[in-house]
Amino acid sequence: MKIDELSGYMQRKITQKHKAENNFILASEMKDIYTQGLLEPVTPIWNTEEYTSNKIPISKYLEPNIDIIVQNVEINFLFSVMQNNSNLEVIKEKALFNPLKNDFKTYQIVKNWKNGISLLPPTLFYIIKANKFELSDGTHRFNAAYYFGATVLPIIITKNHFLILKKLYNVI
Repeated sequence: MKIDELSGYMQRKITQKHKAENNFILASEMKDIYTQGLLEPVTPIWNTEEYTSNKIPISKYLEPNIDIIVQNVEINFLFSVMQNNSNLEVIKEKALFNPLKNDFKTYQIVKNWKNGISLLPPTLFYIIKANKFELSDGTHRFNAAYYFGATVLPIIITKNHFLILKKLYNVI
């Protein structure tokens, strides 16, 4: 590596470190505001459209002809479906920040929703061997939506797992 390249590389690393430190500070500040009961509520914004907020086709995040988005799924129904989930008590706690959760992820979610940026819905997944449903992606988003009072939300689920859900829980 040449000296100029090394210098540029080191500068990028320093910049990344400063951004990470700054984000950690911002997440800590938000957690402090939350702890004081002063965090203003936000409305969850879900991206179920053709493109993400960055103009990336949502299909890049979904498996074509496999994944589907189901709108307006009741959170209480999801709680009953995930009754064997080991994280369920943490999710149902209705606390935005929790020692078992990554504060930075929670901060990013709240910040995005405050700025009007939509996020992908959580992904529900069926574990055949355990005969249970779990969130395979989006636990922080699910928890934040629940904390801010959402009673319904969209979910991403494979078509096959949706058929299992329909059969086990008599969902139409």
